[in-house]
Amino acid sequence: MRQSSWGIIAGDLHRKRIGRNPLSSLINTADALSGKVAVIVLCFNERKWLEKCLTSVLATNDDNFVVYLVDNASSDGSAEFVRGAFPQVKIVSNSANLGFAGGNNEGVRAAVSDGCDFLVLLNPDTWVEPDWLTELRAVFAADPAISVVTAMIKNYENDRFDQNFIQILQTTPKFVQDAWDGTIQPWYETWTGSGAALMTRRSFYESVGVIDPEFFIYFEEIDLLRRGRYHGHKIAFSTRGVIHHYNRLETPNSGRPVKMRFERGYMIYTLKDQFSPLPKCIIKFLLEVVSRPVGAIFRGEWGRLLKLLRVGAELVVKSPWIIWRRHLEMHNPARLPEMAWLRPNSDRQDA
Repeated sequence: MRQSSWGIIAGDLHRKRIGRNPLSSLINTADALSGKVAVIVLCFNERKWLEKCLTSVLATNDDNFVVYLVDNASSDGSAEFVRGAFPQVKIVSNSANLGFAGGNNEGVRAAVSDGCDFLVLLNPDTWVEPDWLTELRAVFAADPAISVVTAMIKNYENDRFDQNFIQILQTTPKFVQDAWDGTIQPWYETWTGSGAALMTRRSFYESVGVIDPEFFIYFEEIDLLRRGRYHGHKIAFSTRGVIHHYNRLETPNSGRPVKMRFERGYMIYTLKDQFSPLPKCIIKFLLEVVSRPVGAIFRGEWGRLLKLLRVGAELVVKSPWIIWRRHLEMHNPARLPEMAWLRPNSDRQDA
């Protein structure tokens, strides 16, 4: 994704500001190595994955972390199973399926309320290697300007790279060159990350806001990270903090076909592009709203056509609110609704 001059300038200013304050760097390094971490596992009818996931997480070689299970109104007894088998796990129960976005936001809310300094979003269809958290902490300690770190994501069954994670590797030229030369480093700065295993400083959310719940699922975490880059936050991935991801879960779509969720997410993502002028975003959004049904007509996909028309009409109606949230996220994040519960904790030393 192309980054505008403003994004580059904002990133440079952010790095220079941190670099001019050596005491701040020392504090950030110490907090990265010892600060309290929340591991947030979002669940929607995924009980079969939870035993291996939570067993591996609780066996992590780290002295200061707490695990949250966020249950998105599962009907398979996930929360009850965890309550009985893993009493040390804190459970956040949602009364409805809030999707990846809203569900994880409730986990963030609970973790912030408990005073956690770092927050990890971890998919339930994962298991982690013992030193994963230590290695993620090390990246934050190495560069206080880094606000987000993605784990090295491999397949659930073996040590091959997760298919989606390969895309992150391919868009990181320095890693590609080092891999070719056999000189892979402990971590690399990159432009995005994966919501399957995403660790952030608490201060990142206090700066840019939480995941936009309008997405429900798909494109929500890369929208969040794009906002972070817009405000000068650095993103990295670790090559030593390893998790294993199945990556073939049935999507919690709340009655909407998975493909429609994907297309809906992409249209919202297009409208919210912080690195493009708003008129350009609106034009691209409207082109998406129109072109997708037209394509369905040419392919004779009448069922998909009706669904696309409904999704397009829904988003056109909601577009003023989406644009308004985009404006706040870009120019005045302090006015975002979630700041009412995020910012009261910001008087503590920033992580």
